[in-house]
Amino acid sequence: SSDAPIATPNEPDAVLRERLFGRTATESAGALRKTFGLETPGSISTKAASVSRTAERLVEVTLENGQVWRQEDAVNFSVRVGDTIEIEEGALGAYYLMRNGQGRRIRVTRVR
Repeated sequence: SSDAPIATPNEPDAVLRERLFGRTATESAGALRKTFGLETPGSISTKAASVSRTAERLVEVTLENGQVWRQEDAVNFSVRVGDTIEIEEGALGAYYLMRNGQGRRIRVTRVR
């Protein structure tokens, strides 16, 4: 874990909100509300900058914004560099990744 603060007041709101998307409630939503009066977005949309697979053959996607998200469930799902990726927040703190606007989605966790 980095010693850098999770949030700093001098970041532009949109950058700060996107950077904190996918963090735990304590790290993001609670900190934003208490410190800055902001809410995290309900979803983000960007491109896949790199794609790899874990030892368990789960997809791990690095987004253009630097965030890294890992597939949670062992289902067949492919992502390619350059694909448009949308990640949306679901119920009970879950996050879901969709590729190129297709209806199929997988559960993911932010790892970086």
